[in-house]
Order: sequence, then C-alpha cells, then structure tokens
Amino acid sequence: MIVTGGIGRGLVLEFARKGANVVNVVNVDIDSGETLQDETRRQGLSGKVLPLVADISRRADVDALIARVHAEFGPVDALTNNAGGSTAPGPFETLTRADRDWQMALNLDGVINSTQAVAGDMLSRGKGSIINISSNAAQLGVAADNMVHYASVKGWLNSFSKALAYEWGPKGVRVNNISPGWIVPMRTSMSAPAVSGAATALT
Repeated sequence: MIVTGGIGRGLVLEFARKGANVVNVVNVDIDSGETLQDETRRQGLSGKVLPLVADISRRADVDALIARVHAEFGPVDALTNNAGGSTAPGPFETLTRADRDWQMALNLDGVINSTQAVAGDMLSRGKGSIINISSNAAQLGVAADNMVHYASVKGWLNSFSKALAYEWGPKGVRVNNISPGWIVPMRTSMSAPAVSGAATALT
C-alpha cells in the first residue's frame, strides 16, 4: 500500500492496524514520516510503515519510489492518492501562474504519475485498488469559495476516477473517489514554496 501526502496520518495508521505494509510518501520532510513510523511501532501495529521522499509531480521520482517499494515489499496492491492542497485562498481574478502551476503539479500530475507507475503491478495481476482523495470543493460552490482553481482541479479528479474505474474495473482494479470536507490546516511536506501565499493543506 502506498499513501501519498504528508497529512495521511490517519490513513497510514489504519492501514497498518489492518496488517498492511504502508509506504508513506513525503516530499521533503522525512522527519514527519519517521515520526509516524515510530508511532506505529509504539502502538504495536501489525503492518510496517516505511516513509520515503519523492516529488510525485516528477515521474522520474515516482518510478524510483516504485523500484524501492518493489525491493522492500514486492508489487503494489493499493495506492491512495492523498497528496493535495491549495495555495492561499483568494479571488479567481488574482490567481497567479505560479499558484496555478503548483496546484496542477501536485493535485493533477501527482495523481497521474503515481497511478501510471502502479498500473503494471495491478493490471498484470488482475487485482488492485486505487483510492483518490478529492474534495467537497469540487461538489459545492460554497465549499470552493475563493478557491475556484483548486475546486476545478479536484473536479478533474472526480471525472478521472469515474473514467478509470470504468476502464480498469473489468481488468480487476477498483478505483474509488472520496470527497472530504475541510481538514485542519497544517504545514506539511507538500506545502507550496515560493508562490503568492502560504499553502493550505486540504487533502
């Protein structure tokens, strides 16, 4: 099981509690991943947790990550595309190119890269599970207030999930989509550097 994103703590712990070996992918802050790894040991969970650093917006990084996962645990059975976020909320007319590109790289390119990277493992064996973490901002206008671009990108994820489920379902790979509400903002390894505002951790 691979879980991307620095705020997937609950996901990682629950998967490990169920006996899954979990690779928690962080972008820069390996300390947060190691802290989570220590916590699973303290709780005596049956699954192992391995934190690894990768920039999921770069396919080369993701391919290197998958090679490491293969060496440690073997083929990937499940992927949770949890990494996501937005830069500081603001009116759509003030959206900068830097903010726009960062959001698309993380929320869109990261999902594509990670999903394609595990495709071989899942499709060749006729089994697997993809879990995409979207946002209610893609469902409700009020939830997307001052976050039009982020909501739109997550709307893409909803469509992506439906289409891929239709394509891969008959091949034995399940694709599901979850749209949670607001998550308590925190500084994470996926926070946006050098953009117009501080990043907001959403998914």
